[in-house]
Amino acid sequence: MKKWILRAGLLVITLLSVVACRYGIEDDLQEATLNLAENRVLFAKGDTEKSVFIDSNLGRWNAFSSEEGIWLTLQAESNSLKISVAPNTKPEERKATVLISAGAVIKSLEVIQSGADVMISTDPQSVEIPASGGSQSIDIACNSSWNATLEGGDGWLKMSLHPEFGKIELTAETNKSIVARDAHIKLESGKEVHFLTIKQLGMKSFMLPMPAHDETSLAKLIRFEIARGSVLSGQDNGRPVMGLPASIAFATQSLIMPSLTYTYFKGTGTYLSASGSGGGKEAVEAVKSPAFLDFLSRNHFEEVTNSTSGGKEYVNEDFRMIVKIENDQKVFFEFYLYSKQTKQYPTLAKLNMEPIDALLLKDAPQHVADVAKWEKANGGTLIESWTDKNAKGDIIQQLYEVKNHPNHTKYRLYKYKDRAKKTNIAPNEVETVDWIYEVVDNLELVFRPGARRGEYVVTNEFRELCTSEGFKMMTRQGGVGFMRESDLLLAYPQVMDLKMGDNNVEHVAVIMWFKHPNMAGNNISAIPEEASGLLRRSVIKK
Repeated sequence: MKKWILRAGLLVITLLSVVACRYGIEDDLQEATLNLAENRVLFAKGDTEKSVFIDSNLGRWNAFSSEEGIWLTLQAESNSLKISVAPNTKPEERKATVLISAGAVIKSLEVIQSGADVMISTDPQSVEIPASGGSQSIDIACNSSWNATLEGGDGWLKMSLHPEFGKIELTAETNKSIVARDAHIKLESGKEVHFLTIKQLGMKSFMLPMPAHDETSLAKLIRFEIARGSVLSGQDNGRPVMGLPASIAFATQSLIMPSLTYTYFKGTGTYLSASGSGGGKEAVEAVKSPAFLDFLSRNHFEEVTNSTSGGKEYVNEDFRMIVKIENDQKVFFEFYLYSKQTKQYPTLAKLNMEPIDALLLKDAPQHVADVAKWEKANGGTLIESWTDKNAKGDIIQQLYEVKNHPNHTKYRLYKYKDRAKKTNIAPNEVETVDWIYEVVDNLELVFRPGARRGEYVVTNEFRELCTSEGFKMMTRQGGVGFMRESDLLLAYPQVMDLKMGDNNVEHVAVIMWFKHPNMAGNNISAIPEEASGLLRRSVIKK
C-alpha cells in the first residue's frame, strides 16, 4: 500500500513539471536577474533618441513610464530599450522615470532632458506713436513666464500687462511739442532680458499738402491725411453752378499749420489749391527760423523774387507756396499745384530779342510805321489790323505772320497805345508799341501738361533758358513770368487758343513782352488785367 502511494506522488510531481515547462511557469518560479547598462539617460533640448542595453536571464522584460506618449516614446528591442524624446520648447528641465521589470525584479531608469533657451520676441519690434497719442497693443511671444517694467514715459505713457493673453497695452497722451520723446520697456524672463523702444513723434512744425501728379480722388486725399494723423474737421459742397468750389478741412499734426483746407471741383481729377493757417508767435517765429530754411531746402523749394502775392513765394516741382505773416501774430499758407516734370523737353535756341530790342526797348517810341518797316525787313507779313471803335480811329493792334523763322516764331502781335482808354496819352505816343506778343509754333518748346486737365506749366528747360539770359522768375495769379532787372523787361508766357479757319483750333505758346510803369524799382504790381482777354480775342483769324 505504501509503495502504491509513493508511486502516485512521483507521478503527480512529474506531471506538474511537464505542465510547468510547457507553459513557462518554470521561469517565474526561478529567481530572475535584471541588469541595466545605465541608470540615467541625459538628452539635449532638441528631438533625439538613445538606446539602453538590458540583460535578463528570463529573456523578456517590460518598460513603462507615466510620460510615455506625452514627450517620451519607449520601444523594446531584443536586448535594448530605445528611448525617443520630443523637442523641449520650455526653458525648464523635464524628467521622467522609466520602470523596467523582469519577473519579480523591477528597476528604474531616470530620463532627463535639458530646457530650451529662453526666447522673447515682440510684435511690432519697435513702436512709433503719433503726436496725437492713443492706444497701441504689443504682442509678446515667450516660451516661459515673463514680466515687463516701463522705463521713462513719466506723465505721458501708461502701460498695462496681460501675460495670460501675451499682450502689453500702451496709452500715450498728446505730444504738444515739436520734439519727439521716447521710453523703454524692459522685458525679463529668467536670465533673459529684452528692451523695446517706444517713440512718440513730435508735432510737425512744417508740412505740405498731398502731392497730386496724377488723378486724385477725394477718398484718396482723405486716406492720405488720416494716415499722417490728421482729423477731418469740416466739408463744404460749394456751389458749382456759381463757380464756387467745394472744400474739405483737416486738423493736422502741425503746430505751425494746425488747419489745412483743400478746395476742389467734383469730377475734375484733383484739387485746385490748399490753404493753411497757424496762430501765435510760435508759428511766426518758426517761419523766420533756420529750421524753415532747412525745410525749404529739403523739399527743393526756390524763392520767387519780386512776387506779387503779398507774401514770400516759393516753388518746387510739386507746389507753388505762398507764406504770409499778419501783424506778426498769424501765418497763412497757400499752396497751388505745380506738377512735377517727368521728362526733358526741347526749348528755343535763344530768346527772340530782335523785335523787342528794336521796337519795345528803344528810347524813342516806335510807331506803326516803324513796325511795318522792321517786319518787312525781317520777313513779316501783315495779316490784320484792328482800330478802336471811337471817332479817333487809332490803330490798336496788328497781327504779323512769320514764315520759316529759324527759332520757331509763327506770329507777332503788336498792341499799340491808343486814346480809347488812355485819355492822358501824349500825342507823340499814339499808335506806338506798348506790348509785343510772340506766338511760338510748338507748344512744348515753352510748356508741358500740368497737374490738372487742361493746365499747362512752363518747362524747366525754358525756365533755365530765361535764367541764362539774365531773367529772374516771378509769378502772377498762378502764372510764371520772367523779369530782367537791368531794364525792367518782362516776359510772360501763356497758352492761348489759335483758330485758323472755321474748325481748326490749337493751343499755342505765346510770350508776352512788355514794360510797365508799376515795375519801376523792382516793385512789380501786376500784369494789366486786360492782357489775357485782349490776347485771346486778338490771336484769332476767322
